Amino acid sequence: MTTAAARLDLRLSPVDKARISRAADLRGVPLSAFVRDAVLREAESVMAADMTITLSPEEARRFLAALDKPFKPDAKLKKAMERGLTLAVRTADANALQVADPTAHGTGSLAARLRGRASTRMSTDDIMKLTRSA
Repeated sequence: MTTAAARLDLRLSPVDKARISRAADLRGVPLSAFVRDAVLREAESVMAADMTITLSPEEARRFLAALDKPFKPDAKLKKAMERGLTLAVRTADANALQVADPTAHGTGSLAARLRGRASTRMSTDDIMKLTRSA
């Protein structure tokens, strides 16, 4: 088990502290552990919601149809591609970036490779996993 060194201080009303203490007692854990676990659960929930795009069935069809259309880069994008532009995609680990080579091409369109494997409610990470395995 790692030793926690960073601290987080917060101010609570006596009523709020008593309520949280009571809940920690009911769980049989120390107050600090109860607060840490609750805050971490909420942080994960907020970050997961931020990384998730929910599409209706119609939006999903339109999205996949747009991916099937031939790609025609404009002049600015062509110039950036000639310079060897790299794309950085933030992963679930906030400190990690995945670098993608925009000149690398798979076989078939992305939509064709994902069809039947993507769902209308997938997180960004789930879609990235599918694109890497497609």
